[in-house]
Amino acid sequence: MPPIIDRVAQTAVMLVLVPLLDARMADESFAYRPGRSVDQALARARRLIGRGLVWIVDADIEKFFDSVPHRILIQELAIWLDDPRFLALIGLWLRVWGKGGRGLPQGAPLSPLLANLYLHPLDRILAAAQIMAVRYADDFVLLCRSREAAERACRITAGALKSRGLRLNANKTRIVHVQEGVHFLGQTLGGARPQAQRVARPPALPSPPPVQTPLVVPPGLLRRALGALPWLDRRR
Repeated sequence: MPPIIDRVAQTAVMLVLVPLLDARMADESFAYRPGRSVDQALARARRLIGRGLVWIVDADIEKFFDSVPHRILIQELAIWLDDPRFLALIGLWLRVWGKGGRGLPQGAPLSPLLANLYLHPLDRILAAAQIMAVRYADDFVLLCRSREAAERACRITAGALKSRGLRLNANKTRIVHVQEGVHFLGQTLGGARPQAQRVARPPALPSPPPVQTPLVVPPGLLRRALGALPWLDRRR
């Protein structure tokens, strides 16, 4: 976990970035976002089940927070932010946190925002493929009308994650009918029926995520956030 001074600085940066970036996040994403909650995520999942999407991919990303590649994350941030000082500062934090150029520290104030940004292209790929999803950080389900559609959704997800240096956990990811019950965000969706089918990690060729328009951080907000960093030379 980062030291106190870094936690204060990260909180300042987060308070600046969240209002600017949140409006551009996908509707399928519910974690650590203003005005969104676990209850809303569960309500969306139940609405989709009520519409007949009764085959569910119960997905698990293998060691997500330990595995996020810093290089791809910084490239992704550069699409969202057109401010070298923010990118350099976040890059510095990532180098201090990560081992071997990977990982987000759980408990760091900035980690939830970075996690959502990193998985945003997955949200866009699933939406483009007309796959209904409910995501809460790295915990998500995909809801489909048939087993075949669920298998397709699983392949697309595996390919999208692979292109970003991540992978599905083949031992925990499974395709189930809602009657078998799915444990999601502390509750069970559906009923009880014996034995779910586990699926191997399949190859896929996902479409690339759409290009985002760079976001310029207002200078006043930038100065306010970076004012928490006494070691930063603000004359530059």
